[in-house]
Amino acid sequence: MQFTVNAAERMRIDSSGKVGIGTSSPSGILHTEGTSNGTEDYAKFSTGSLTGDQTLTVKSNSNRNNMALQVNTGAGAVANLVLNPDGGNVGIGTSSPSSPKFSNGASGILELKGTKPSFNIQESDVTHAQFNMSMSNGNAYLGATGTGNLVFATGTTDWSERMRIDSSGNVGIGETTPLGKLHVKTADSGATADSGADEFVIEGSGNVGMSILSGASNTGSIYFGDSGTNWDGYIAYSQSSRSMTLGTNAGVNQLVLSATKGRHNWIIYENWGSSNYNMSMTAGTVFQRSGNIADDVKIRVFQGTYTYSGGSIEYVIRKTGGYQHNVGSGVIYFNAREGDSGHTIVGTNVGGDIVVNGDTSTGTNADGKFTFNIRATNGDSHISINNRLGSVVNMTLKFNLIYTG
Repeated sequence: MQFTVNAAERMRIDSSGKVGIGTSSPSGILHTEGTSNGTEDYAKFSTGSLTGDQTLTVKSNSNRNNMALQVNTGAGAVANLVLNPDGGNVGIGTSSPSSPKFSNGASGILELKGTKPSFNIQESDVTHAQFNMSMSNGNAYLGATGTGNLVFATGTTDWSERMRIDSSGNVGIGETTPLGKLHVKTADSGATADSGADEFVIEGSGNVGMSILSGASNTGSIYFGDSGTNWDGYIAYSQSSRSMTLGTNAGVNQLVLSATKGRHNWIIYENWGSSNYNMSMTAGTVFQRSGNIADDVKIRVFQGTYTYSGGSIEYVIRKTGGYQHNVGSGVIYFNAREGDSGHTIVGTNVGGDIVVNGDTSTGTNADGKFTFNIRATNGDSHISINNRLGSVVNMTLKFNLIYTG
């Protein structure tokens, strides 16, 4: 059935019941087809002609390369387009949006589905300013293009910025112009970050810090490394011993702050040879040194104006590679105080290996301890270490000072 006006067909209903307007071969229940080369309205649905009424128009743009839905008021002003106001999901690229459930129990109402689905928002008055959400190869992408920033905000009524990623990739938390790769800020300090240390910046106008929280019997650490050693330097705090260790050269040199008030251990490896060394001690300290002893060493350990009442020396003799072979026979001994008669033997060469007093086996590290008495007078005192084994020996000494005054 054809409908004509001025001898020209305007509409037809074909034998299958399909209605065609502007086409003689309708392919759908209702098929409208335009003829002009510019913008054209294909269908209008209106609530009325009054100013407050709404009209939904199906139209093309001026290039005729896309179709659009537009809502206007009776006065010609743009109005809102509402989808499923009574409920239901919206699917783009899918005929059955699945309304996926999220971990908090909420469900989605919009599903985009495709080989590489993408959702794009573009600001028309700013060149290349776009916000995009997309999926590709199983990865989810969230991004902003152009010279703008990707800003994250929260709030109850008005949004407040919480974090941003700027166009150069720097992240600011509490900071709109991050000074490094990650800049965490509570208040402005007026300072700037050095370019040699700007990967992580923490800023505030008052006290500023960070927390490393570990288990009650574990250790919290900061490591410094390179391509050769990933822990060349480190700072470590042991919760079990309540001690802080500063290490260098992959643990070869260490400074240990112990849990006892006024005490610390200082480990530094050096070649003592046969020289004399001053080791300045203060009251209430534990002093630890390691080194190679080639011959006789006079170590000046007690200096100052304290009254010393006694102490002890703890020692470890370490055999290089498990064994420390020596030429000739002899012993290692300490003189507890310079000028005192008598000495304490701590190591003996037996069969080419060092055997330490109290050590029942050769080829293992050994340690021991002996005490010494110091006259109750102020002034300097020395400990002499005598190596009569004929070769270099590596050992560790810890001086425990007892004092009054």
